[in-house]
Amino acid sequence: MTLLQRYNCLDTIATFRLWETLSEGASPEAKETYSLSKSLSAPLLFAMLKGIRVDLETMSALHSQFTQECKILEDLLDDITLPLGMDVINLSSPVQVKWLFACLGEDLDSSDREALEQVAKADLDLAPVCNLILAWRDRAKMCTVLRPSLVDADGRMRTFYKVSGTETDRLSSSKNALWTGMNMQNITRDERANIASRASIRSVFVSDPGTVFINVDLERADAWGVALEVLQATGDRTYLAAVQSFDLHVHVCKLVWKNLGWTSDDKDNTRKAKQPFYRGISYRQLGKLGGHLTNYLGQEYTMARSLKVTRAVARDFQEAYFAAFPGIRPWHLIKSKELQTTGRLTNLFGRTRAFHGRLDSMATLREAIAFLGQSTTAGSINRSLLQAWDLQLRRPDLGIEFLAQVHDSLLFQLPLATLPKSLPLLLSTLPVPITVTDPTTNQPESHTIPLEASIGWNWSSHSSLNPDGLLPLENLSDPLANRAGRTRHPPAQELGFMDRRISSIHRGPQQPDHLPEMGGLDYLRGGP
Repeated sequence: MTLLQRYNCLDTIATFRLWETLSEGASPEAKETYSLSKSLSAPLLFAMLKGIRVDLETMSALHSQFTQECKILEDLLDDITLPLGMDVINLSSPVQVKWLFACLGEDLDSSDREALEQVAKADLDLAPVCNLILAWRDRAKMCTVLRPSLVDADGRMRTFYKVSGTETDRLSSSKNALWTGMNMQNITRDERANIASRASIRSVFVSDPGTVFINVDLERADAWGVALEVLQATGDRTYLAAVQSFDLHVHVCKLVWKNLGWTSDDKDNTRKAKQPFYRGISYRQLGKLGGHLTNYLGQEYTMARSLKVTRAVARDFQEAYFAAFPGIRPWHLIKSKELQTTGRLTNLFGRTRAFHGRLDSMATLREAIAFLGQSTTAGSINRSLLQAWDLQLRRPDLGIEFLAQVHDSLLFQLPLATLPKSLPLLLSTLPVPITVTDPTTNQPESHTIPLEASIGWNWSSHSSLNPDGLLPLENLSDPLANRAGRTRHPPAQELGFMDRRISSIHRGPQQPDHLPEMGGLDYLRGGP
């Protein structure tokens, strides 16, 4: 046995002995949490090996558009700075950006987004420069994402998932072990830099030939978590009723701003809620972001700073919000007392977390309240994933393949040939019931966070620029109803030599030939 082998064996044995010692005194809830995390390893390993196909032509086209727009913005800045006797400014350098503003009469401690937005609001003469720099940064960031060197040699992108990457049970992701891929959980369907002349960068991720993407989202997941927590702690159902309404954020607007002429027509109310309220922010946007901040103990100062509104506006909103949902503030107080007396909180799935900061600190309490909502979302989506993985293991004939998880959503790939049979089975497998007890009746009741499924051939939202994108699934018996069919068929491509990472171990084709045997619902059945 070599020295390296001996070192690795000792490392593994020591870890196993620690596990044996700790597991003996662990509570049933802690053992279930551990088993759940362990069971997630199998589907995540499958997704990490499988990867997602990349349309290299679309990636190249989007990269060219972003690069061209960056050049246009740089030329516009040169038109401002060169006549003033300045040199060309390197916008990727914070030092040069701060020097630019110093020359223009504005000393900055920081050149980040928040600082530039503050300058833009305070000085109308400097606002065009601030907006130009922010627009350039948005597009430059997209250029760093749209790099062929992040794609493996077989034309697929693979991320690395870490099961225990956060304290709220959320997964985290990053580049894989070979330094390709990226944190794909940060690529939202509609990026900040997405404008009318192009599709979102998610459109570069496409399904394999003969298959289609099914994306499943938990609807208003964090709000559901808060609503069920409030119900179990106080018995108040007003916020739960709002979450179950046609549109939670429009419902909040109706309760907070009662003089906007609301009607019984949901579409008309949505239109009114989307009208501008303050500095370009709509009533609905303020209702959504303000409600989220208030639920998680955001103070009026934090809300005003985050939403770019005055403290008076934030104060009025929170007063109306707490009046409309009288159970939220008592829930905060109950959990604050529980935290300070026990040093730990338990979420709706029985997952307990200990807090080691100052228990009377507002920062610790905010972290604890956020844990309750976010860990419920994570617990629900992770259990949905395990139930889908169990179906994938039991019914390989259906061809269901799990590809990605993004906090409150799951991405699957289904063969068109089995779609009429596999899709209903998959969607019926995903719901996860959450049991809470109303303290006013002492009766348990079950609730399920609703799921919204969408279907398409790439991972971005459907639009006129992206006809192959995801559309809400409306007809289960004919999932592709009203779709003209796949309009783009990217050719099978491998990266050219100059686009590959310089590495002797650069990954070649490495799709899994079979499913790992572990995983599924063993953690519920008492299996290994």
